[in-house]
Amino acid sequence: MAQFVTFRVAHHDYGLPIEHVQSIEPVLPITPLPGAAPFVLGLIHLRGSVLPVLDLRRFLGLPAADWTEETRLVVVQWADVQAALVVDSVHDVADVADEDIQAAPDVVGPLQAEQVAGVTLTDRGMLVLPRLERLFDPELAVVAEHEA
Repeated sequence: MAQFVTFRVAHHDYGLPIEHVQSIEPVLPITPLPGAAPFVLGLIHLRGSVLPVLDLRRFLGLPAADWTEETRLVVVQWADVQAALVVDSVHDVADVADEDIQAAPDVVGPLQAEQVAGVTLTDRGMLVLPRLERLFDPELAVVAEHEA
């Protein structure tokens, strides 16, 4: 059994393994980071740490949208690197049996299969499980170069 923090981006539900989610925060002031990848919005200062802020809409190739009162930053950690992910809203923690996670098809909406760890069905519908490591991929030069 695995637990996933579930959130919404562009009317689709996604989930990240709870062990990689450090906190959920309201949107904080973001300092732009010139020359960063298009989905790196900038940096925030959170409890003594400087973290890159990644726009999941842009990363997933989804259309931009205005932020609302429900927009949140999901602070995640992969290995020894942290980042804040902008999501439209955060829902809850879903318990998913390992056998209920299916391999990602070649294309899941706008996502390429290499960006998706799997998919599963919940009470609300399909839950897409993105590969968190893709956000921290050295080839994308996103987080590692901007680590504080």
